[in-house]
Amino acid sequence: KTFLLAGDSHSGDFGPLFKAYLQTYHYNGYQLSIGGCAFLTNQTKDIHSECYQAKEVVAQVIQKIPNLNWILIGNYYGHTENLSTKERSFVLQSFVSWIKTILKLGVHIHFFSPRFELSRNPAQAAFLGILDLVNVSISVQNSSEWNQAIASLELDPSFSVFDQNKALLQLDCGRRECFSGHTPQGIPIYRDSNHLTRWGAEQVFQAFAKQLPHATPSQ
Repeated sequence: KTFLLAGDSHSGDFGPLFKAYLQTYHYNGYQLSIGGCAFLTNQTKDIHSECYQAKEVVAQVIQKIPNLNWILIGNYYGHTENLSTKERSFVLQSFVSWIKTILKLGVHIHFFSPRFELSRNPAQAAFLGILDLVNVSISVQNSSEWNQAIASLELDPSFSVFDQNKALLQLDCGRRECFSGHTPQGIPIYRDSNHLTRWGAEQVFQAFAKQLPHATPSQ
């Protein structure tokens, strides 16, 4: 079995854990994490850009490896939040079309739901004693459009969604309204407004890995 972990810096949070996962189960794997690159059309306009080149590499890996398992992780809410309604619609339609094309090639995509963005850096807020002012910052319209796009892709059994926000909420208060990026015991889950600490990433990736069928781990 072969896995590809690819996406923007949110996928990079899980790099060491992904490597350990592959070693445990004797799987093959590749990682391609590019900051600010979630393979969206507004990020790949320039054919000389790093993101365009990365998207080309992903296409090559998909063509080369049959039955590939792609773990796709990105800050998708954040990448389209500042676009106009028309621009966002085009980007989402293009993304859905691209993913559907990939699924037809026999790829199984494990898609992490876009992670919550926090209103403040929780580490700084904790230092200043204002952790109670940290909350989830979300654009309802933007997230709603993304959720509709993701739901349309879930109609294909080869596209599965892992709700990383559910896993994150379980580490804190259990509800979005009181999520602060720290556990009730004060353990940091986020290292800034949208990236995870090593501990936070470990908890989320473990929750994800439990959902996957596995071979017997090596001793």
